[in-house]
Amino acid sequence: MKIKNAILFVIAALSMVLMATAQTPKQTEENPLKNYADSQLVEFLNSKDLKESSTAAKELFSRGDRVIPELLKLEGNNNCFYGLQALGKKGEPGSNYSDYVCEGNSKVSMEIAALYLISAIFEEDIEYARPPFLHNENATDGNNSKNIKTAWKATKRWYETVKRDGIDYSRDRSQWPLRSVGMLF
Repeated sequence: MKIKNAILFVIAALSMVLMATAQTPKQTEENPLKNYADSQLVEFLNSKDLKESSTAAKELFSRGDRVIPELLKLEGNNNCFYGLQALGKKGEPGSNYSDYVCEGNSKVSMEIAALYLISAIFEEDIEYARPPFLHNENATDGNNSKNIKTAWKATKRWYETVKRDGIDYSRDRSQWPLRSVGMLF
């Protein structure tokens, strides 16, 4: 009787292990980047593969404010961001992704994607705005060097407050990253 119970116990244990193992690939297929470190995700964000860069953007967003230091490291990264499908409202006026190319004032570079993701983390909504295109209250639109420099300065200053007081403090006071310079996406 003891041998029979031991065999049944081993079979039950093996069945549980097999079921748990069978579920792991499904989770990996849904988000193959889930188990990577934040810094590694930033590398995937820089991928020219649309799916890979979009998945990295979504995963970084899902991790919340802990990834902001990694995103801040993208300042000055002028490489084109290929994961646009992950960012911005879909089907809204101004959300035609073919308008956002890798040249001129509508360029969506890695640093623009990082600024957008930081703002999206603050808003707790990856689709909180149109695609990543800076504009300000003076109607000076575009992802031009002046707007980008101004946006980074404001975002870094905002993040110092977040480090000191927490992101919820900023949310409670509607102090979004670009507010101090009157900019939005």
